[in-house]
Amino acid sequence: MTLLQQFISETSFTEASITREKDIIGQEIDMYQDDADYRLYQGILENLYPNTALAQDIAGTQESIENISVADLKENHNIFYSPQEMTLLLVGNFDKDLLFNQIEKEQKEKASKKHVVKRQGLVYEQVVPKKNIQMDVTQPKLAIGYRGTQLPKGTSILRQELALRLFFTMLLGWTSKRYQQLYESGQIDDSFDFEIEVCPDFQFLIISLDTLEPIAMANNIRQYLNKVSQSSDLDDLSEEHFKIVKKELYGDFFKSLDSIDNLSAQFINHLSKDETYLDVPKILATLDFAEVLKIGNDFLAHADATEFTILPK
Repeated sequence: MTLLQQFISETSFTEASITREKDIIGQEIDMYQDDADYRLYQGILENLYPNTALAQDIAGTQESIENISVADLKENHNIFYSPQEMTLLLVGNFDKDLLFNQIEKEQKEKASKKHVVKRQGLVYEQVVPKKNIQMDVTQPKLAIGYRGTQLPKGTSILRQELALRLFFTMLLGWTSKRYQQLYESGQIDDSFDFEIEVCPDFQFLIISLDTLEPIAMANNIRQYLNKVSQSSDLDDLSEEHFKIVKKELYGDFFKSLDSIDNLSAQFINHLSKDETYLDVPKILATLDFAEVLKIGNDFLAHADATEFTILPK
């Protein structure tokens, strides 16, 4: 731990080392641009949140990387690699009190200037309705995005995420009749997937798949979800199916505890002052069918939808 803290608190930036790293990052950016699945995900985010940080590629661009200087890196390190801006998570078999006291002692010995970081809020502009690009792919790739409204302050992020996950798993998961119909008819394959992200400033649903008929499939899925938002009287939205999906989420949680890497990632992703990833079973136990229906229908009723397609050249 002493060595780790030393690595984080000290820098050794030079013009030569930055130049070498720029070349490496530039190659990685080019590699990402050739990855169709990466471009699909980035493209739908750009449609959902235009002109925001969410729409920007985290790797940057060739131009932005080229403009980085030693002074820029030192300034960012001084501000963001300080205790008040970082979270340390340790998972393993150790004496937590002994380790905590050691870290606390070493941090007190390090001179750390406090900075006030002003973070800009997420500005919601109108979503880009549709966009497509061409790449070297064997068949088209389609992403459909739904941007939910910003959550009221005090909303449990983890509860909202679990409720939406239950709701859309009932509708689009492999146990749903809708999924089985599309799969058995050959309209979808194992590439079909959906992702839900919920944070204090944003929440969204992304559905992605490979399909030879992107226009027809986009209309199919969007019409189905429009029908859901207008009426919850659907076969897949039942108490019985809800119990099945809930058990599946319990299983996913306990399975995740077997992997230290996965547990660490999930814990950091769901870290807040009021709850942690380990609260998942407790929250699942208190989520009932009626609440999940309400949260899911509210999300769809107020969501803005968009499409992003990658077509073969």
